[in-house]
Amino acid sequence: MMGATHRKIAKEADIPLGSMTYHFNSEDVFVRRDNLR
Repeated sequence: MMGATHRKIAKEADIPLGSMTYHFNSEDVFVRRDNLR
């Protein structure tokens, strides 16, 4: 997920940017949590 940003992920997931930054403090944490599923 090179080049992933909160803004790009939020747009693709159709969720508010604020939700991304509130729940995930970095893109790395988001990617690691997603890979555990």
